Amino acid sequence: MSQDPNHDIILAVRESVVDLFDTMLSMEITACDEDTGIADNDEIVMVGFVSFAGKVNGSANIRVSKAMAQMMTAGMLGMEIDDIEGDEEVKDVLREVCNIIAGGLKSNFCDTGLACEISTPSITTGNNFQIQTLHMERYERFLFSYGEETIQVEIAVKFVMEDETDLHSILKLKKIDISKFQRLDIISSVGDTIIELFDTMLSLDVDLSDREPFKNTDDFRVMGAVDFAGGVHGSIQFQVSKTFGRMITAGMLGQDLDEVQDIDSVKDVIGEMTNILGGNLKAAFCDTGLECQISTPSLTVGLDFNIEILNMDRYERFAFKLNDHDIVVEVCVKIDEPEPVQPEQPTPPEESSAAQPLDDDAIQKMIAAAGDPDENQPSEPVATPPAETTGGSQQLDDAGIQALLAAAKTNEEAAETGPATTAKANSAATVAPPATPPPAVDASSSEVDADPGGTPEASLLDSMGFIKDIPVHISVELGRTKMNIKNILGLGKGSAIVLSNLEGETLDIRANNRLIAKGEVLVENDKYGIRIREILDAGERVGRLVG
Repeated sequence: MSQDPNHDIILAVRESVVDLFDTMLSMEITACDEDTGIADNDEIVMVGFVSFAGKVNGSANIRVSKAMAQMMTAGMLGMEIDDIEGDEEVKDVLREVCNIIAGGLKSNFCDTGLACEISTPSITTGNNFQIQTLHMERYERFLFSYGEETIQVEIAVKFVMEDETDLHSILKLKKIDISKFQRLDIISSVGDTIIELFDTMLSLDVDLSDREPFKNTDDFRVMGAVDFAGGVHGSIQFQVSKTFGRMITAGMLGQDLDEVQDIDSVKDVIGEMTNILGGNLKAAFCDTGLECQISTPSLTVGLDFNIEILNMDRYERFAFKLNDHDIVVEVCVKIDEPEPVQPEQPTPPEESSAAQPLDDDAIQKMIAAAGDPDENQPSEPVATPPAETTGGSQQLDDAGIQALLAAAKTNEEAAETGPATTAKANSAATVAPPATPPPAVDASSSEVDADPGGTPEASLLDSMGFIKDIPVHISVELGRTKMNIKNILGLGKGSAIVLSNLEGETLDIRANNRLIAKGEVLVENDKYGIRIREILDAGERVGRLVG
């Protein structure tokens, strides 16, 4: 796609960054027009980096000095810089800021029909290094000042209509046999893939290495990285020295080593090799049913840098050597699967003279009391058929509700005859089941009538008129986190609590504390709302409320 239909969306990043620093960090930054940037010197620099994958490929990153990152942390957490306990708090804040910037862009792209995903943020720390995402259609660089400090935000994007994965390159390697691995163990196959890649594409035999890599600190390192997004989050990073990168480039392009002097050619080749590794791994994950996408490769070149991606399920590091040259490949992944819904205590009703939401027990009693006894209804106990379950929750159909009402009527009749009779009936039902099954409940004689001509869901809703007006608590869970007592005691007005949910993730929608749907936040007429993206069908929703 050659044209850029999102010019204003990208330029709006400048204003959104200013607002972000003002509202979340209590810092008033100013947009700069002069192209100063952050100088490469001995000062430690920190970069938060997020990739886009899908119909929008590219990246967003924020680059600040470590001193500025510490000021940002103090602003977000409402503390003095001297009270910051370590670099982890600083990295967490920078990750969150970068994720918010990228998440806002992603939401705006998706609203225009350009569906995309964002990766888990990474943090690069060091000095004298540069990060670039290759072959983008649009690059934007925004500079801001805060006192003597400079904040740099870079956006690099390319708009695509179809999956641009280089299948030809992927097919040069053997397909990963997923039958040999559990899902997370798939990344352990990367070591064999590296050996095959050098053998197939460069006719080079590399060996496993147990030595410390890159001991020659005078040589620049070139690292290609591809990020995963969607059902799998994470990254694969391929790293060599600049000298060995030139040798690889000469071999790939069929040139003499002296002909390879341009660092851009080296970046292209290392980026392509990283893309092949990432594409092969992505194909294996997709074969297991995990739909994921990979980003366009990004390249980091420098003398001293370290990249971290936290909260992954699995990390693997592979070190190889070829004579005096080192190759390091690092992989980290996290699989996103829906968490099982844990049973939770219902929210107690609030005291008020108005109609109150009812808890599960109250709903059960109203369902039981709503049955209208039929004159021909049998007096003996009617067995309640087991409800079908989906994901651990009851799914009630018309027959299940009919049986529930009949059982409630029988229990009321048993209660009228006294405790002894009830105990006797229960004992008989337990020790010796009746010789003949109890008569089936006649749906035509019950108040709960199903419409045979409608859909099962419509029939279920029509048959439950007696509970439709029961109010229940609806809540939307923004996220959760854990804090120690020390941090809780340190909270005050203006403090910020960082939650586990990332920008752009769907939120849990609960009825009486039972998960029934997922959605995303929206604002209409200056009021917050929630747009439903996933929802259980009507039977499952009722089952979770009364189950």
